Formats: sequence, C-alpha cells, structure tokens
Amino acid sequence: MNNSLVNDLWRKIAGIDKRLQRQEAQEQMPGGNRLTLRPQLYAGRVAGVAKPTFVVLGAYGGYSFPIYSSDDEELFFRESIPGRWDGASNINAYAVVMLSAAEDVGDKFQFRLSWASHVTGSGALASAVTNVGTSQTVAAGRSAQYSIYVLTFAVNYTVPTPDLAAGDHFGGRIRRVAAAAPQVSNEIILLDFYMTYNVNKIYKAA
Repeated sequence: MNNSLVNDLWRKIAGIDKRLQRQEAQEQMPGGNRLTLRPQLYAGRVAGVAKPTFVVLGAYGGYSFPIYSSDDEELFFRESIPGRWDGASNINAYAVVMLSAAEDVGDKFQFRLSWASHVTGSGALASAVTNVGTSQTVAAGRSAQYSIYVLTFAVNYTVPTPDLAAGDHFGGRIRRVAAAAPQVSNEIILLDFYMTYNVNKIYKAA
C-alpha cells in the first residue's frame, strides 16, 4: 500500500475517532472515567425577568453578570443525579466565564453556586442551600477583553442527610458575588456551565 493511501486512511480514522469523542458523554480522564452533563436551565425565568443580560460575541452567547444585589441577576438550573455516578466521590461543577472588558492584572471576581438536593418523589423540598464560592484573580496575559477563565465548584456529596444519591433531584443557583479587593470594574460573562461525575457503571437507567 503506498504512503498516500496509508496517510489518507489514518486521517479518516482520526476523523472518526474525533467524532466519536464528541458524541460520547463519558470521557477518559486521569483517575478514572467521568461523565459530563449540562444541567437544564430554567430559561423561562430568564426570559420573564430579562436578567441576566444575554450577550453575543460572534457565534458565542452568554449571560452577563454584575454583582448580585437582590435584583434577579442569577440563573437557576436542575438536574437528576445520574445512575452511573459511583456515589462515593464529590461532584465537580464548572463555569466557563470571560471578561466583558479589559481588567487590571491582580483584580478579582467571584461566583457562587448555591445548591440543594432531594430524594425524588418523597417528602417536601426545603429552602436551605449549600453555598460554594470560587474566586478568580485576573492573570498576566489574560487581562484583555474576552479573556476566558474556568471556575471549579466542588459539590460535597456528604453534605445532605442522607448523602446525595443517584436519582436525587439537584437544584442549583448561580450568582456573581463580591470578591476581595481589588475587584474587577466590569461585568463577567458566563458562557457555559457543566457538571462532571466519577462513574463506575456502563449504564444505569436512573
């Protein structure tokens, strides 16, 4: 087989592999298998209050966050904890954000994830939440307008009583809150939000 045919075959195989990787919800990562899911946003509420402001940059869209001040500048979402989760490790949530304008290196901003869980189909929901905050400092070389940052929130599965379990109803709220001084001068745009689970099962319905 000549080299051009071999190279063409390898390109096709690589292309198929990349497509399969994009289609798979599960991804191989150091330490084991992880499942990545994007929670369902309560989009109707955003449309109703017209907050946070929806902004567009080329093909990208996101929500622009000022510091929360009892003014509806927040997002709510929900998720059903997947049955493939191992039930014995913390869940990580990630917010992909970008600067809406150039900022000074060393300035800070902070987001807060407030969450609660409940066993689906039993009892009553409560208003109590667990707060997890993540602060970010503007880094050298990443202070220009539209610079991107990824914020990580650790969801401790042992906080609820009983522990968080597969099939539970998970509710979340995202706000931008005041950070330590010096703070950034402009709003921060949320581009994406997703959650990852360590998994130990190929498939489980609940």
